[in-house]
This record gives sequence, structure tokens and C-alpha cells, in this order.
Amino acid sequence: MSNYSVHVGSDPTSLTDLGGATYGLTVLRHAPVWMAAPQGHGNDLPGLDGGYSDGLTLRAVEMTVPCIVRASTAAALRTQLDAVLPLISPRSGDQWWKFDWQSDRLRYGRVWDVVQGASMPNLARLDLTLRLSDACAYSTTSTSQTLTVSSTPQTLTIPATGSVAGSADARPVWVIKNTSGSESSALTLTSSTTSESISLAALPNGYWYRLDLPRQIVERSSNSGSTWSTFYSGVGSATQIPRLEAGSSNSLTLSGLSSGSVVVTYRARYL
Repeated sequence: MSNYSVHVGSDPTSLTDLGGATYGLTVLRHAPVWMAAPQGHGNDLPGLDGGYSDGLTLRAVEMTVPCIVRASTAAALRTQLDAVLPLISPRSGDQWWKFDWQSDRLRYGRVWDVVQGASMPNLARLDLTLRLSDACAYSTTSTSQTLTVSSTPQTLTIPATGSVAGSADARPVWVIKNTSGSESSALTLTSSTTSESISLAALPNGYWYRLDLPRQIVERSSNSGSTWSTFYSGVGSATQIPRLEAGSSNSLTLSGLSSGSVVVTYRARYL
């Protein structure tokens, strides 16, 4: 019976398979050890959601993943370890992780510790402790929807039919594009589903806003998204980028823009 493969990378659409001849790392074929959040543990990953406990929550935010690196010879094992260890180093920061036992889900977090256990001439044991920035898993599939703005206020329904997948609120990225021919009025995006709202300054014609909830930042582009500049960051409770409620048809209103479009992109999240 073969072990599980593990895939990792900073881009969820282009992950590196750590198995095979180059790296040789696989996960031992049983479920990883999930750990509840330490009591009173602070937010080590500022700006990211779900990666800490307030002392009351018992969501799992750490997981220990038992792995092995196997090679044909001792020399080949050393070469593989030299190749794989930089990819799973705590210095790599937050990355996307996919494991074969849940191949349609992604996890986001960083390696907190790597413990090398007993080894043989052509085999090494590595136990990875992952600290997740979000206690939820993400779908490997990204959903994108473009909505036309032809009046103000404009009602936006997401998705167009049905409901948002998943069992936890999705964290979308909203791109608002002004193609009206003139500067907009001050903009307000409001969700009647989640009761969240964010207000923005007027948007010049041809400019775009990007409201990135996962990164907690609002950016603006004057060249159709080729480059972005920070408009403001650290969105607080008074100005909330709207989430998408899982299992619901989400209704929002955009006011202040008479003509343009809104593109929303998100991944379903699962508890």
C-alpha cells in the first residue's frame, strides 16, 4: 500500500509534488495528528483569519504530519533531503498544502517545526508540525463571477443561481471597475446577507478597486489591473469587506457607480 503524496506552494494553482525521484517525500498512510488550539494562544499570523484560539475555541489549528523520505542509496537520500528541506522549512512562511487523503481540499499555513526521527541508510523520518493560518480547508477549485453594473444602486446576487458552496463563509476578492466615462460618486458595497459594508472614495473613470478580504487590503489600479497601489490596509470592523455566506444566495448592493462591472472570486471553505 503506497503512502500519501503531499503538494505545496505559494500559488494554489501551481503546487509542487514533493514525492517522486526529486524529493522522495511521502506522508505515512494514516490520518495526521490534529491538535486543538493552545489555550490563550495569540495571533502569530497577523491579518489572517482563524489561526489562533481565544481560549474558548477548540478548532484544530495545528497538525502533525508524519513523513518519510526514501531513496535507492544513502547518497541519493542526502541529495533528496537537500532538495526537499528548503521547501518545508519554517522560513518558507505561509504556503498552500494539499494531501492525497483529501485531494479536493487545500490547507493554508506554515511549517512550525521539523523533527527528524530515526533513519536508515536510504530512508529518513520527518515529522512536520503545520500551524494553519485558517482552521478551515479551501476548495481546490476557484469560483469567479462577473456582474454588470448599469445603475446605482445596483443589486448583486452571488452566485447567479443556487448557493455558495462550503460549510464556512467564503473570503472573496472583489474587483470593481468603472467604465462609466466619468468619475463615480463615493462607493458603498453592502451585503444584506452578512450585514457587512465597506465605503470607498470616488473612483475615476477607467480605474479599478480590488477589495481583497483574505489579505485585508484595498488596492487601486489605473491600468486595468496591470499594477496595483495600496488604498488602505488593515480593514477594521467599521469598514468590513463583505464575506459570502456558505449555503446561501448572497444579496449585495453597490451604490455610487452608474456603469461598470464587479468581478468576485472566491474558494469555498469547509469546517
